[in-house]
Order: sequence, then structure tokens, then C-alpha cells
Amino acid sequence: QVGGLPTRPPAGLYLVGELRAQPRAARGQPLPVGCPGRDPKGLGIGFVIEAEGKKIYHAGDTDKIPEMKYVKADVALLPVSGTYVMTAKEAVEAVKEIKPKIAVPMHYGVVAGTVDDAELFKELVEKETDTKVVVIEEGRKIVV
Repeated sequence: QVGGLPTRPPAGLYLVGELRAQPRAARGQPLPVGCPGRDPKGLGIGFVIEAEGKKIYHAGDTDKIPEMKYVKADVALLPVSGTYVMTAKEAVEAVKEIKPKIAVPMHYGVVAGTVDDAELFKELVEKETDTKVVVIEEGRKIVV
């Protein structure tokens, strides 16, 4: 527990109306002691969320981990900054395993990384796979 809250919900399937969510492992480099949001290694979490027949994988704060080969999703949101999470190049390797139709880079430009990380991710994914990359600007929506 962190601040009285569980760091990872129990395994299983969570149903909220028509929405289905399933926890997935996520592991990244632990943040420095005292850093807000510190997540000790091994306690991270990602989710596969399913609605209207589409599966969306939100990887959370994570490195590229072996469990990603079991994730099946139409859309994958993957961190790309390389600080406490995987690099853009490592995220490309995750895309190759997950094989989503759409990949969305995340976790860059605020705490760590820059839009250059997202653009490198886009360039490499679209060169090396059939996955389309959408770099989302704040406030913009995408339709799956």
C-alpha cells in the first residue's frame, strides 16, 4: 500500500457497466525516495480495457517487460521517454510483440523526455511494422 491505497488491484476482470478492465504487470525503474508517486519496482500496473469490442492497453509506467508478449490490443499506449520507463526504441519492440492497429506514445514532455521521443517512436514503428502511430496533442481525441 502507498498512502493507504493498494498499489496493485487483485488479478481478475473488473466490470463497470459495459466496460471491462483487466490489470497487467508493469515494472519500471523506481523513482527516487521522497519523489511524489514513487512506485517501488514490481508494484506498477497497466490495464487492458475493453469496450464496444475494442481493446486498449495502457502500459502504465513500465520498462519493456516479458509479459507484454501476452497482451493483445487494438490500441497500445506506451511510455517512450526512457526515464523511469522504456525508451522509444524499446517501445518499438513492445509494439512488435503486441501488434496493435494503433500505438500512442505517452509519458514524454512534462517530467521527462520530449516530443522528439514520440516522433522517433512514430518513425520507427511505421517503418518497421504495420501499426499506425498517433501522437496526440493535448485536448485532441482519437477514434478507434
